[in-house]
Amino acid sequence: RPPFCPVPPPPRPPPQPPPQPRPFPPLPPVPPPPSPAPLPAPPPRDTAAAKMDVNLAGRLLMGALSPNNQERQEAERHLQKHLDTNAENLFRAVLQLLRTNKNPQVRMLCAVLMRRRLVNGEPVLFDTLSDQLRATFQRELLKAVVEETTGLARKNTWTP
Repeated sequence: RPPFCPVPPPPRPPPQPPPQPRPFPPLPPVPPPPSPAPLPAPPPRDTAAAKMDVNLAGRLLMGALSPNNQERQEAERHLQKHLDTNAENLFRAVLQLLRTNKNPQVRMLCAVLMRRRLVNGEPVLFDTLSDQLRATFQRELLKAVVEETTGLARKNTWTP
């Protein structure tokens, strides 16, 4: 047995209350995004006007990225109509946007759209393209992968 110690241990200090969290300053109000111009109806299938304009494709893709559900649905509906009636010209415009658009979100959406619709769709649209256009797509997509500065857009670019 240990010997008896006549000196009691020192008293414990009282517990400290937890520190109070500092309140965050209020966030400034977020201005609503500007409304894009209304989307035009897709051109008829069998005319020279059926060629997809790069500016129109850019507006449709920006509309597909819109937080406004109505604008997004309208843009998606127009994109689907172009896919059904004029997919080759739509993909030419999307490829050009993938290489030249300043907005990384648009470039990423271009890459995703091409990967999902060009090579994974039913029927596989890539197989229906002419040999010359296939070679152009492969060359331009490889350039896009190499030159892309945004990781997400690079990751979503697929080369057939």
